[in-house]
Amino acid sequence: MVVTRFKKFSHVHPLITTAVVLWICVIIYLSFNFFNLESGDQQSLACPNLLDVITGLKSQVDVGSVNLRMFLTSYNDKNKKENTIVERVGIHGMSYEILRRRALQYAREIKYNLVQLDNVNMKIKTIKNYSLIEPLKEAQVSLERLKSQLQDISLHLHVDIDGIGRVDGVLESRMNYLEYLSNELQSELFQLQNPSSCTKAKYVVASFNRHCAFGCNAHHLMYCFQMAYATGRTLILNPTDGEEYTHWWIKHFLPLSQKCSINDIQSNIHSDCFKKFSHVHPLITTAVVLWICVIIYLSFNFFNLESGDQQSLACPNLLDVITGLKSQVDVGSVNLRMFLTSYNDKNKKENTIVERVGIHGMSYEILRRRALQYAREIKYNLVQLDNVNMKIKTIKNYSLIEPLKEAQVSLERLKSQLQDISLHLHVDIDGIGRVDGVLESRMNYLEYLSNELQSELFQLQNPSSCTKAKYVVASFNRHCAFGCNAHHLMYCFQMAYATGRTLILNPTDGEEYTHWWIKHFLPLSQKCSINDIQSNIHSDFFSGKAFNTYQAITCPHIGTISSSFDWIPQAVPSHLSKLLTRLHGAPFVWFIGQLGKFLMRPSFNFTEEFKIFENQHENPVVGIHVRRTDKINTEASFHSLEEYMTEVESYFQFIDAKRQMMSRTEEWKNDIKSPFRHNVYHQLKPVQRRVYIATDDPSVFDEAKSKYPSYIFYGSRARANSASLLTRKNEDSIMGVVTDVFALSKTNYLVCTFSSRVCRLAYELMQSNHLELGDASQQFRSLDDIYYFAGHQASPYEVLISSKEQDLSPGDLVHYHGNHWDGYAKVEKLNTNRKVMAPAFKFSSRLLTAPMIGAHGNRSEFIIDYK
Repeated sequence: MVVTRFKKFSHVHPLITTAVVLWICVIIYLSFNFFNLESGDQQSLACPNLLDVITGLKSQVDVGSVNLRMFLTSYNDKNKKENTIVERVGIHGMSYEILRRRALQYAREIKYNLVQLDNVNMKIKTIKNYSLIEPLKEAQVSLERLKSQLQDISLHLHVDIDGIGRVDGVLESRMNYLEYLSNELQSELFQLQNPSSCTKAKYVVASFNRHCAFGCNAHHLMYCFQMAYATGRTLILNPTDGEEYTHWWIKHFLPLSQKCSINDIQSNIHSDCFKKFSHVHPLITTAVVLWICVIIYLSFNFFNLESGDQQSLACPNLLDVITGLKSQVDVGSVNLRMFLTSYNDKNKKENTIVERVGIHGMSYEILRRRALQYAREIKYNLVQLDNVNMKIKTIKNYSLIEPLKEAQVSLERLKSQLQDISLHLHVDIDGIGRVDGVLESRMNYLEYLSNELQSELFQLQNPSSCTKAKYVVASFNRHCAFGCNAHHLMYCFQMAYATGRTLILNPTDGEEYTHWWIKHFLPLSQKCSINDIQSNIHSDFFSGKAFNTYQAITCPHIGTISSSFDWIPQAVPSHLSKLLTRLHGAPFVWFIGQLGKFLMRPSFNFTEEFKIFENQHENPVVGIHVRRTDKINTEASFHSLEEYMTEVESYFQFIDAKRQMMSRTEEWKNDIKSPFRHNVYHQLKPVQRRVYIATDDPSVFDEAKSKYPSYIFYGSRARANSASLLTRKNEDSIMGVVTDVFALSKTNYLVCTFSSRVCRLAYELMQSNHLELGDASQQFRSLDDIYYFAGHQASPYEVLISSKEQDLSPGDLVHYHGNHWDGYAKVEKLNTNRKVMAPAFKFSSRLLTAPMIGAHGNRSEFIIDYK
């Protein structure tokens, strides 16, 4: 695009140059004639000639003005077209390219590092103590399996990052721009080698007089050509030097110049060319400027002659013509300055637009997210190195301590190196989704989409006639806590949206939670209530006819209908699916989070509690939810505080590494959340570790402050005390849980267990924080389960990469039973009833979609106008 703009304005320079040259020529002519007039006769003879010149100049300026107007009209038309072209992604910005290439290098480095595993394996093989063969064989098998898996990840990471530079028209644009640039340069080189006058041209003379082979001589000639290009000279090959190579080159390649040869050189060929010529340019520039100033001074004296002097020139019409011409040129000069100022301003803006590519295409997003997932899987795979290390440590044969220590050191060094590569690979791939205005565009589009959906939900909840509207009636009549009831209401809202009905909360069911909800959240509808229902509330709606006929239907437990309707979670509306896939890494989580956002609009103020979240992009906060009490040994396993804090520290290390890269502002451009975006100096010291704790175990606060004194911890011991099983339904306890959920949703990163509904609810609401986080789908680390919505319909994963050991081929569908966060996942191929452990990076979730009526009825795909 930049090249195209330069090409577009290439015809302006001749116009400007011609005008300036003509103007100077006239001034010179006038000044010389003025000073050379010696007598009245000479004046009389000079005037007609002068009048002819000026008249011709006036005509030329008129033509130039017309051409300039035509150009401006053409420019405006082209500009409109090219603004449309800018909206096409095409070639990406510089920051994108730097990060993409660096990520590609990291992927290659992972492959190179695997050589270290071979070295460790060889060390283990040299151990001949037969009593240790079995444990060492186990260690060896583990190492070989890890090597194989890292090779596979590295390979497919390389494929996807390479793909990022090819899809969405990027490869085609790159090829076209490079070809255009090549053609332009070849044309310029041809002109350089074929000057207008061979006898007046300046030359660089090259010879093949070095005692080396063809490659060496070819590179010498290329360097000589660069010397010629840099100094604006024509390159000539001396035909008398170099013998064989010179004769061969002249015979088999086209001549360097079609016009000039060594015979055109009119002087000796000098070798003492190492003097600096830098002082010439200022002298020439100064001389030209002074000369123009003198000419301008003379010309103005000429125009300002008193009337007596004018009469003595005996050219009464001459002054009028010259004065008019001067006025016209002055106006033209002003207009030209205005145009150039406008052009420069527009050009700056347009270059900014070109640099800021904005939101990318679907293919780009899929490959970027998958590459990011591969980077995370490398980190998880490193757990296997720890296992091998532990096996080696258990060997007690003292004669083998030294070689095993060496093997252990090698493994630890490899782990450290792979961690570092994985970290910076993660930083750069994350950066690809931020630089060149991509993050800002994503944030704005997600916010726009959110506003559109919230507006539609408001219309759905406030129909034109409450007595004629159709309803879904929800109740908090389940024996479970806040998170469970909130998710039930969110599913009911999805049911209402899918069927085009208004959601009503039954105020008589659910006791504590119902009363608390009605008291502390804005009403679901500002107009309608359960009293507007004109008939019975039906629960027998499993046939399509009944579903469409009844005015009011009850919202059943999700588990009773999860296989009956295609709109059941985790489905997203069909008309939003493509756009959401492009903008967000977890479309369903975003959609259900939007429903939760509408349902949980607080009527109270969180101002004091949320002051810690001000200026988050410079002072990030990590939220941890430590669930103990009723979940342990029933729905979830115990997880120590160290497990949470290991992931917290890992995130802050990521932030430190990212800021190090962000500080390279020539590479990391147009990231709206970068602390360096205004070129304000920031010391590159580790970011302050700040953590918000939400827990039902008050002792966690004491443990955290004791074990991690360098961290700042937020949260409330009182809220933790109120979360005990005995007080969980009290008003203060519910308020405490809700405060923690909202606080966790405001953090930059979430560490928790997805087996907990509170954790998943915070994660869902986090997705609506677009203007701070953009796409927050990866801003979490679950210590146990992957994300799920309780009672959801079956949602098989797809095999991306074959896994021969597990008999899995690309395109196969599997039930994904969980990620073990060590590089492996437990999966079950559909219709086989056989569970296997397979590399986690080889699978991808599939998006479920379904038509949903909402407030606007069935509709086609939702499209944002990108103009």
